[in-house]
Amino acid sequence: MAYIKDDLKLLRVHHYIKNLLVFAALACSGEFFNEKKLFTCIAAFAAFCMASSFVYIVNDIRDRERDRLHPTKCCRPVASGRVSIPHAVALATGVLLLSFLCSIFFCGAGPTALLAA
Repeated sequence: MAYIKDDLKLLRVHHYIKNLLVFAALACSGEFFNEKKLFTCIAAFAAFCMASSFVYIVNDIRDRERDRLHPTKCCRPVASGRVSIPHAVALATGVLLLSFLCSIFFCGAGPTALLAA
């Protein structure tokens, strides 16, 4: 059974800071304090974070055999066996679904198409 700490490592939450770039266009447009646009940007940030977590999880599942042989990657949750493959697949499916739901409902079709790309 996976623990929350292992799930957070698998999601790579510490990498979410990179996704703050989503706010750059809003800040540069002078619309940062427009509540509607800021909310949409926050939703896009959340959707992008979840989509990037999906990619990290899929990569960890695919590379688990190679990662087991690596001196540091062998400690990753999937490679070490602390998180099972079915659990990782379920988590990946969940974050991908949430990512698209968040994007389509709060950001619209255009941003969702970019997310899918």
